[in-house]
Parts: sequence; C-alpha cells; structure tokens
Amino acid sequence: MTNLENSTNEETDSGLLKAIRQGGYVLYFRHAKPEDNSAGSDSGLSELGKQQAKQLEALFKEQNITVQLPVLTSSANRARQTAEMAFGVQNVKVEPALYQIGVLQSEHPNEAEQSVKTRLLHILESRPANGSNTVLIGHHFTFGDAFPELPYLGMVILEPAGQGKGYRFLSMIRLEQFAKWSEEHRPEQVLV
Repeated sequence: MTNLENSTNEETDSGLLKAIRQGGYVLYFRHAKPEDNSAGSDSGLSELGKQQAKQLEALFKEQNITVQLPVLTSSANRARQTAEMAFGVQNVKVEPALYQIGVLQSEHPNEAEQSVKTRLLHILESRPANGSNTVLIGHHFTFGDAFPELPYLGMVILEPAGQGKGYRFLSMIRLEQFAKWSEEHRPEQVLV
C-alpha cells in the first residue's frame, strides 16, 4: 500500500529541493496560520497566515517550481485562502475530499468514507505531468505518523507510484526550512 520512508538528512533534503524543481511529486501543504478559531467557525487567515501564503508564492517563483494546475484545496476558508494567495484564484479548485484527509488512516471506513478514501488515494498516487508537481492545500495530517507535527504551511513531499501502486513519503519541510534552502540553493540563471 503506502510506503513511508522519512529522509531527514540535511544533505538529502537540500538535494530534494533540486529534485522538486524537476517535477514528479505531490506536494501536500497544511494551510497557513488561521485567525483565532475559538468560536468554532470556519475562519480565514490571520495576518501572519497571509504573509506565509505570500512567502510560499515567492519561494515557488524564485525556485522555478512548476505546478500542475489546478492547485487542489480543501473547502475550508483557511485552506482556500492559502491556495488563492499563493497560486492565484484562477489556478485553484476546491477538492472536498481534502477536508476529510484523516479518513486515509481509517482501516474500516464506512461506504461514504471509503468513497473519500478512494478519491484521496487517486489524487496522491497520480503522477503529475512531466516537469510539474501536484500541489494540495489541506489540513494537519501526519501520513501514518511519518512525522509528529505538520506546522502551518509545512510541505509534505510524496512520490506517487501510479494508480493503485501507492506513494512514498520522502520528507516534511517547514516553511522556514524551505526559505533557508531557497536562499542557499538558488537555481542557476541562464544568461542570454
């Protein structure tokens, strides 16, 4: 089914940034920091969350990371706003199954949960078009406890094996780590 292997070695991870530029991955993000949600409402992004989303936009542009469109997002305001701010409203599509990503860990789902689980596996196992990456904006999820916590705008890098063949967990990168790698590993500029 799903093969989870955690690569936390700094050297391996910096090489992973170069690999992402070449495409072929599913990049799953937890939404940016939301407003205080003490009332239980479907809150939008806080000011910090908006800054995080704009930072993600800048990092993708700076690193020349190609995204297969549309970017898929949960229907929750905080996830949708993250996707729209980072990738543009016109490039985003709501995928309701992402709101229920926890169903992936269900060993005995009911019929409705199985339908969601099947849809999610289809998304996670699908290889993106050549040279691009599939981007998903969802919620906190640890992919079978591959890591203890997924911070706001933490990026989970998955390598899809194809339909019905699962996917492999490669790494989880915090937004701050992504920014640091971006500073240290700028893509080569082509002189004309």
